[in-house]
Amino acid sequence: MEELIPIVGKLTQRYTSLERTSVTYETANQLMGVVLYCLREAEYASDHALVSGGGCDML
Repeated sequence: MEELIPIVGKLTQRYTSLERTSVTYETANQLMGVVLYCLREAEYASDHALVSGGGCDML
């Protein structure tokens, strides 16, 4: 999980358009959920040889 924090940090910067340096705990939790979802989808796609397109390309 610690390895994902920098990814969530970059996603937070994109989410706030670099206008803020912090977000609420709830927002950070949602963004972490997005990262975890994308990782699970990528793993599923590689296991099933599917073409990418699950909406996680922004990460």
